[in-house]
Amino acid sequence: PPKQLSREAQLGRGADSLQNARGVFESESRGRQEELARLEGKIQSLGRIQETKREQLALTKEQADRARQLNEQGLASLNERSDALLRHSQTSIELAQLEAERREAQAAVSMLRVADQARRREFQERERGLAEKLEAARIRSGALQGERLGAGGELVIASPCKGTLVRVAARGPGAVVA
Repeated sequence: PPKQLSREAQLGRGADSLQNARGVFESESRGRQEELARLEGKIQSLGRIQETKREQLALTKEQADRARQLNEQGLASLNERSDALLRHSQTSIELAQLEAERREAQAAVSMLRVADQARRREFQERERGLAEKLEAARIRSGALQGERLGAGGELVIASPCKGTLVRVAARGPGAVVA
């Protein structure tokens, strides 16, 4: 029966579509999880570097203060004082850059989590839609299995009374012949 074969093919394609959608979602999900892990590792690394820079900033501050005092006492040149202030300023700038980079990475993690949740909900809705289509195809296939088909594959309809059909005005699917 051609209609039955067509419905069975639809069932197969529907199941394949659902399986493909799951595979794509899982693959994308793994990629997002790897990116999330990379960003979280970067945040931790930047945090450790920030701590080191803070310690370095405190040391360069002390050096700049000592260089200023020594310069005021005439024991250090103005160049030595300027070099110490320059190192302190550079360390301060590097710390600010690290803090900005860490905030950017944290924002990227937040955005990635929100996007992941949205994609998960989108996939669940798509999966639900495909499952509904698959179930509808199963129902139609089951209905076709119960139909009686003639030798040429045409549908045989049993009449409740004997007689000859002279004319049929119904030509659309689902039409009722009285």
